[in-house]
Amino acid sequence: MTPAPYHRRLFRPVLVGLIALSLVASATAGAPPVGAQATPGPVTELPPTITVTGVGTVSVTPDIARVTVGVSIRDPRLSAAQDEANTVAEALIAIASGNGIPDADIQTDSYNVSVYEEYDDNGNLTGRRTFEVANILTLTIRDLDAAGGILDQLVDAGANVVYGISFDVSDPAPAVAQARTDAVRDARERADAYAAGLDVEIIGIASVSEQTAPAPGTRYDSAGAYDAEQAAESVPVAPGSTDLTVTVQVVFLISG
Repeated sequence: MTPAPYHRRLFRPVLVGLIALSLVASATAGAPPVGAQATPGPVTELPPTITVTGVGTVSVTPDIARVTVGVSIRDPRLSAAQDEANTVAEALIAIASGNGIPDADIQTDSYNVSVYEEYDDNGNLTGRRTFEVANILTLTIRDLDAAGGILDQLVDAGANVVYGISFDVSDPAPAVAQARTDAVRDARERADAYAAGLDVEIIGIASVSEQTAPAPGTRYDSAGAYDAEQAAESVPVAPGSTDLTVTVQVVFLISG
């Protein structure tokens, strides 16, 4: 009879389909419904803060001086201006070395050549030119008591450009460290005052950042330059004192 083979052909595909449905159901049993989202965990709120700025300043006495000194020569002949400027510059270097200033503290600040065209009364070019050659040095003087005398010698040797003297501290690290300590202490005192006024309690520090670092030393007689006519007078040198300032910003955590 033919029915038996017919039933077997129908039975096997149905059985395979049932197994496939069973596997799909098992794989999706623990999956969330389509469109469902995971429940977020609890959100941790940061405590409130107080942000303050603290300033620490330490006054120190400078122990080094820097002076920009040199010569400026004008001449219709470029070669003549260069020769004279170089001759004077060499003399200035010799004076600096003779006063115990090491080579490392003698630096060429600038060497400039400028051309000036001449005009007649009607504003027309005459074709004549004047050349200006400037050879400028920067000297670091570590013996402040000798600074005035050194400047006198430089002017006597032909220096006709002497810009202002700047004073600095050779080793500012200890003073800067003290300024940082004072700045942090100042910030805490300010924060305590705010906390007391707001009736809250400081419980920690969120961040600390340094806003400003120490500035260079103060400058003496920085306006203008000396000229050769002042050679007869002793150049006054008064280093005085200079301030090293550190500013910090501190964010304090508070409660209450």
